[in-house]
Amino acid sequence: KEKAKERGKVFSPITIMSDFESGVIPVLKSEFPSSKHYGCFFHFCQAVYRQIQHLGKQKDYSSNESFRLLCRKLMALALMPYEQVINSFNEIQADADLLPDHPMEELLLYFEKNWLNIIDLWNVSARDSRTNNVCEGYHNRMNSRIYKSHPNIWNFIKFMQNEERRVHCITIQWAAGAARKKNIRTSVIQHRINTLFNRYDNSLINTSDLLTGLSHVVARKVK
Repeated sequence: KEKAKERGKVFSPITIMSDFESGVIPVLKSEFPSSKHYGCFFHFCQAVYRQIQHLGKQKDYSSNESFRLLCRKLMALALMPYEQVINSFNEIQADADLLPDHPMEELLLYFEKNWLNIIDLWNVSARDSRTNNVCEGYHNRMNSRIYKSHPNIWNFIKFMQNEERRVHCITIQWAAGAARKKNIRTSVIQHRINTLFNRYDNSLINTSDLLTGLSHVVARKVK
Protein backbone atom coordinates (compact mmCIF):
# COMPACT_ATOMS: atom_id res chain seq x y z
CA LYS A 1 0.00 0.00 0.00
CA GLU A 2 2.80 2.42 0.90
CA LYS A 3 4.76 1.48 -2.23
CA ALA A 4 1.72 2.27 -4.37
CA LYS A 5 1.37 5.61 -2.60
CA GLU A 6 5.02 6.42 -3.32
CA ARG A 7 4.29 5.87 -7.02
CA GLY A 8 1.22 8.08 -6.95
CA LYS A 9 -1.20 5.16 -7.13
CA VAL A 10 -3.89 3.77 -4.85
CA PHE A 11 -3.72 0.12 -3.86
CA SER A 12 -7.32 -0.91 -3.25
CA PRO A 13 -7.91 -4.56 -4.24
CA ILE A 14 -11.45 -5.68 -4.98
CA THR A 15 -10.93 -8.99 -3.21
CA ILE A 16 -8.35 -10.31 -0.76
CA MET A 17 -7.72 -13.95 0.12
CA SER A 18 -5.84 -14.97 3.24
CA ASP A 19 -5.59 -17.62 5.91
CA PHE A 20 -7.53 -17.31 9.18
CA GLU A 21 -4.82 -15.99 11.47
CA SER A 22 -6.55 -13.92 14.16
CA GLY A 23 -4.13 -11.03 13.71
CA VAL A 24 -4.53 -10.83 9.93
CA ILE A 25 -8.29 -10.39 9.56
CA PRO A 26 -8.75 -7.16 11.60
CA VAL A 27 -5.71 -5.58 9.92
CA LEU A 28 -7.09 -6.32 6.45
CA LYS A 29 -10.50 -4.92 7.40
CA SER A 30 -8.86 -1.79 8.78
CA GLU A 31 -6.46 -1.21 5.89
CA PHE A 32 -8.84 -2.21 3.08
CA PRO A 33 -12.39 -1.51 4.33
CA SER A 34 -13.89 -1.51 0.82
CA SER A 35 -12.30 -4.82 -0.23
CA LYS A 36 -14.12 -8.14 -0.02
CA HIS A 37 -12.15 -10.46 2.23
CA TYR A 38 -12.25 -14.23 1.70
CA GLY A 39 -10.61 -17.03 3.61
CA CYS A 40 -8.63 -19.79 1.91
CA PHE A 41 -10.39 -23.15 1.59
CA PHE A 42 -7.18 -25.09 2.16
CA HIS A 43 -6.48 -23.23 5.39
CA PHE A 44 -10.09 -23.72 6.51
CA CYS A 45 -9.75 -27.51 6.16
CA GLN A 46 -6.35 -27.35 7.81
CA ALA A 47 -7.79 -25.44 10.78
CA VAL A 48 -10.52 -28.05 11.28
CA TYR A 49 -8.02 -30.90 11.11
CA ARG A 50 -5.67 -29.17 13.55
CA GLN A 51 -8.55 -28.90 16.00
CA ILE A 52 -9.14 -32.64 15.59
CA GLN A 53 -5.48 -33.12 16.54
CA HIS A 54 -5.74 -30.62 19.40
CA LEU A 55 -8.67 -32.56 20.85
CA GLY A 56 -6.68 -35.78 20.65
CA LYS A 57 -9.00 -37.33 18.08
CA GLN A 58 -6.41 -38.44 15.50
CA LYS A 59 -6.96 -42.09 16.42
CA ASP A 60 -10.72 -41.74 15.92
CA TYR A 61 -10.12 -40.01 12.61
CA SER A 62 -7.82 -42.81 11.45
CA SER A 63 -9.81 -45.81 12.67
CA ASN A 64 -13.46 -44.75 12.95
CA GLU A 65 -15.01 -44.36 9.51
CA SER A 66 -18.23 -42.79 10.86
CA PHE A 67 -16.27 -40.19 12.82
CA ARG A 68 -14.00 -39.49 9.85
CA LEU A 69 -16.97 -39.03 7.51
CA LEU A 70 -18.54 -36.43 9.80
CA CYS A 71 -15.22 -34.58 10.05
CA ARG A 72 -15.02 -34.60 6.26
CA LYS A 73 -18.55 -33.22 6.10
CA LEU A 74 -17.57 -30.33 8.38
CA MET A 75 -14.79 -29.43 5.95
CA ALA A 76 -17.13 -29.88 2.99
CA LEU A 77 -19.52 -27.26 4.39
CA ALA A 78 -17.20 -24.72 2.77
CA LEU A 79 -18.23 -26.07 -0.65
CA MET A 80 -21.96 -26.28 0.06
CA PRO A 81 -24.39 -23.62 -1.21
CA TYR A 82 -24.30 -20.77 1.30
CA GLU A 83 -27.98 -21.05 2.16
CA GLN A 84 -27.61 -24.75 2.97
CA VAL A 85 -24.70 -24.48 5.41
CA ILE A 86 -26.72 -24.20 8.63
CA ASN A 87 -29.12 -26.99 7.72
CA SER A 88 -26.21 -29.21 6.73
CA PHE A 89 -24.41 -28.46 10.00
CA ASN A 90 -27.57 -29.42 11.90
CA GLU A 91 -27.64 -32.68 9.93
CA ILE A 92 -24.04 -33.37 10.96
CA GLN A 93 -24.97 -32.71 14.59
CA ALA A 94 -27.89 -35.12 14.40
CA ASP A 95 -25.69 -37.85 12.91
CA ALA A 96 -22.99 -37.17 15.52
CA ASP A 97 -25.50 -37.72 18.33
CA LEU A 98 -25.90 -41.30 17.13
CA LEU A 99 -22.21 -42.15 17.54
CA PRO A 100 -21.25 -44.14 20.65
CA ASP A 101 -19.55 -42.00 23.34
CA HIS A 102 -20.24 -38.82 21.32
CA PRO A 103 -16.67 -38.29 20.00
CA MET A 104 -17.78 -35.28 17.89
CA GLU A 105 -19.16 -33.21 20.76
CA GLU A 106 -16.15 -30.97 21.44
CA LEU A 107 -15.33 -30.55 17.76
CA LEU A 108 -18.89 -29.45 16.97
CA LEU A 109 -18.86 -26.96 19.84
CA TYR A 110 -15.59 -25.54 18.51
CA PHE A 111 -17.00 -25.30 15.00
CA GLU A 112 -20.21 -23.63 16.12
CA LYS A 113 -18.34 -21.08 18.24
CA ASN A 114 -15.59 -20.24 15.75
CA TRP A 115 -17.04 -20.70 12.27
CA LEU A 116 -20.83 -20.47 12.08
CA ASN A 117 -20.86 -16.72 12.71
CA ILE A 118 -18.47 -16.01 9.79
CA ILE A 119 -19.84 -18.28 7.06
CA ASP A 120 -19.37 -15.62 4.38
CA LEU A 121 -15.62 -15.63 5.12
CA TRP A 122 -14.97 -19.34 4.55
CA ASN A 123 -17.79 -20.54 2.29
CA VAL A 124 -16.31 -20.81 -1.20
CA SER A 125 -19.20 -22.33 -3.16
CA ALA A 126 -19.66 -19.28 -5.37
CA ARG A 127 -15.97 -18.56 -5.92
CA ASP A 128 -13.67 -19.77 -8.69
CA SER A 129 -10.43 -19.32 -6.73
CA ARG A 130 -10.75 -21.40 -3.59
CA THR A 131 -7.21 -21.29 -2.24
CA ASN A 132 -4.18 -19.03 -2.13
CA ASN A 133 -1.90 -21.99 -2.80
CA VAL A 134 -0.61 -20.35 -5.99
CA CYS A 135 0.98 -17.66 -3.82
CA GLU A 136 2.20 -20.20 -1.30
CA GLY A 137 3.62 -22.31 -4.12
CA TYR A 138 5.60 -19.32 -5.35
CA HIS A 139 6.94 -18.67 -1.85
CA ASN A 140 7.93 -22.32 -1.46
CA ARG A 141 9.70 -22.28 -4.82
CA MET A 142 11.57 -19.14 -3.86
CA ASN A 143 12.60 -20.57 -0.49
CA SER A 144 13.80 -23.84 -2.01
CA ARG A 145 15.85 -22.13 -4.71
CA ILE A 146 17.54 -19.31 -2.82
CA TYR A 147 17.83 -20.88 0.61
CA LYS A 148 21.42 -21.10 1.86
CA SER A 149 22.90 -21.36 5.32
CA HIS A 150 23.89 -17.72 4.77
CA PRO A 151 21.66 -16.36 1.98
CA ASN A 152 22.76 -13.15 0.33
CA ILE A 153 21.46 -10.56 -2.11
CA TRP A 154 23.16 -12.26 -5.07
CA ASN A 155 21.18 -15.46 -4.54
CA PHE A 156 17.99 -13.41 -4.51
CA ILE A 157 18.92 -11.45 -7.65
CA LYS A 158 19.74 -14.67 -9.51
CA PHE A 159 16.39 -16.16 -8.48
CA MET A 160 14.49 -13.07 -9.67
CA GLN A 161 16.33 -13.10 -13.01
CA ASN A 162 15.41 -16.76 -13.53
CA GLU A 163 11.80 -16.04 -12.54
CA GLU A 164 11.65 -13.19 -15.04
CA ARG A 165 12.81 -15.51 -17.82
CA ARG A 166 10.36 -18.22 -16.73
CA VAL A 167 7.39 -15.83 -16.68
CA HIS A 168 8.45 -14.30 -20.00
CA CYS A 169 8.50 -17.75 -21.64
CA ILE A 170 5.10 -18.63 -20.19
CA THR A 171 3.66 -15.32 -21.40
CA ILE A 172 4.92 -15.96 -24.93
CA GLN A 173 3.39 -19.45 -24.88
CA TRP A 174 0.01 -18.10 -23.75
CA ALA A 175 0.12 -15.35 -26.37
CA ALA A 176 0.75 -18.03 -28.99
CA GLY A 177 -2.37 -19.87 -27.88
CA ALA A 178 -0.84 -22.54 -25.67
CA ALA A 179 -3.21 -23.89 -23.05
CA ARG A 180 -2.39 -23.09 -19.47
CA LYS A 181 -1.14 -26.17 -17.63
CA LYS A 182 -3.32 -27.36 -14.79
CA ASN A 183 -2.43 -29.56 -11.88
CA ILE A 184 -3.89 -32.96 -12.77
CA ARG A 185 -5.09 -33.70 -9.25
CA THR A 186 -6.74 -30.28 -8.99
CA SER A 187 -8.48 -30.79 -12.33
CA VAL A 188 -9.84 -34.18 -11.24
CA ILE A 189 -11.15 -32.77 -7.98
CA GLN A 190 -12.76 -29.80 -9.74
CA HIS A 191 -14.41 -32.18 -12.22
CA ARG A 192 -15.88 -34.19 -9.35
CA ILE A 193 -17.21 -31.04 -7.69
CA ASN A 194 -18.73 -29.81 -10.94
CA THR A 195 -20.37 -33.19 -11.55
CA LEU A 196 -21.90 -33.21 -8.07
CA PHE A 197 -23.30 -29.70 -8.48
CA ASN A 198 -24.68 -30.49 -11.93
CA ARG A 199 -26.54 -33.46 -10.45
CA TYR A 200 -27.72 -31.33 -7.53
CA ASP A 201 -28.91 -28.49 -9.77
CA ASN A 202 -30.87 -31.00 -11.87
CA SER A 203 -32.49 -32.50 -8.74
CA LEU A 204 -30.78 -35.86 -9.28
CA ILE A 205 -29.36 -35.77 -5.74
CA ASN A 206 -30.53 -33.98 -2.60
CA THR A 207 -28.63 -31.75 -0.18
CA SER A 208 -27.53 -34.67 1.99
CA ASP A 209 -26.17 -36.53 -1.03
CA LEU A 210 -24.32 -33.40 -2.15
CA LEU A 211 -22.68 -32.99 1.25
CA THR A 212 -21.63 -36.64 1.33
CA GLY A 213 -20.23 -36.43 -2.18
CA LEU A 214 -18.28 -33.26 -1.44
CA SER A 215 -16.89 -34.79 1.74
CA HIS A 216 -14.97 -37.30 -0.36
CA VAL A 217 -13.05 -34.62 -2.28
CA VAL A 218 -11.84 -32.59 0.70
CA ALA A 219 -10.63 -35.25 3.11
CA ARG A 220 -7.15 -35.56 4.49
CA LYS A 221 -5.72 -38.96 3.55
CA VAL A 222 -5.44 -41.48 6.34
CA LYS A 223 -1.86 -42.72 6.68
